[in-house]
Amino acid sequence: HAYLRLGLALGIEDDSGKASSADAAHAMNLPRAREIPIRDTVLTVLGQQTSSALLEPGGKDRLKQELQAALALHNPDLKVQALYFSDFLVQP
Repeated sequence: HAYLRLGLALGIEDDSGKASSADAAHAMNLPRAREIPIRDTVLTVLGQQTSSALLEPGGKDRLKQELQAALALHNPDLKVQALYFSDFLVQP
């Protein structure tokens, strides 16, 4: 088994159309009921990864693209503009 520690911040568009950044769903002061689907989406995508794929050149960028696509599909009202890794550690 591999170990992944990941800190994630989302750049989201607010109601006025402006982008803002917040540390994942918790720091956005989202109601727990709204936070859970976001966490579920992120954990589902992370669970499909392999340590070797994440450690490849471009592995982190590919993961960002996959996360952003999954969040757009499963949480379209969130309007994620960008993803930022504040912590990224993979131990194969």
